Amino acid sequence: MIDYEGNKLVWVSAGSLKYDREHNEFILPYLVELREGRYPLRHKETGYAGGGRSTRLTTAPFEKAILVAAELDRRLARTGQDRSMVELSYCDNWDDNSIARHFNLEEWYVRRQIENAISYISSGDCPRWLSCGECGEFLQCRKSKRGRRKSVDYREWCLRRNKRENQQLGSKVPF
Repeated sequence: MIDYEGNKLVWVSAGSLKYDREHNEFILPYLVELREGRYPLRHKETGYAGGGRSTRLTTAPFEKAILVAAELDRRLARTGQDRSMVELSYCDNWDDNSIARHFNLEEWYVRRQIENAISYISSGDCPRWLSCGECGEFLQCRKSKRGRRKSVDYREWCLRRNKRENQQLGSKVPF
């Protein structure tokens, strides 16, 4: 289940998460709570928070939250040191200038690396780091009809994504 207010996403159920950019930007600020087994509550205009209770409990209440946290952690782990910038920005609400001062980097570089990391982890159900043959969803995958997708590691993704900017900056790029 997904809730919007106007054009803004305000809540996504754990079962509806697609790990695309919009869903990741919604769920990343809750990463600490997810690791502790607390999924963000759904708030309605009536003030009621929570859903109906099922008579058959098939999973522990904290299980979905921890699984979402594990998936986000697995995706973020692929981004190397840029993970810390993403977590400071989304989880701790640091601005780009504060992050830049903390890591002794330029502010534009911090913003670019955060955008690179979010873009890389926001690949939906088909992670960018897996080729079609390695993906468990290969037989049902909509992308397999277009041909075999090649895996891309994070550094290669950053280079491709920022090719034009890297050419303009030349040797100023700090990696």
